[in-house]
Amino acid sequence: LPTLAAGFVWNTNQLNTAGIISVVSSAPPVFGSVASSGGNLIMAGSNGTVSGNYYVLTATNLDLPVSNWTRLATNQFNASGNFNFTNPVDPNAAQQFFRLSLP
Repeated sequence: LPTLAAGFVWNTNQLNTAGIISVVSSAPPVFGSVASSGGNLIMAGSNGTVSGNYYVLTATNLDLPVSNWTRLATNQFNASGNFNFTNPVDPNAAQQFFRLSLP
């Protein structure tokens, strides 16, 4: 395959199953907004792999190794590589941290 412009990589995840090769951004997904509404925390972001899976991880201690964070949800980026995630706010939790993880 030819060399791509900076910031892009070949995605061959579906080559063996669907015969598809695509170009995706090599930059990681990022949170773009976080809001609170009706007792929920709503997080949105971009830069994911189109229709690719992602995991939302949570922990109450930011210093924990990633392997000790709890998987809160498994979801897919949309056709533009964006994501939305809504989680009820636990009023008894002093603090809660979130991160995205890719398979």
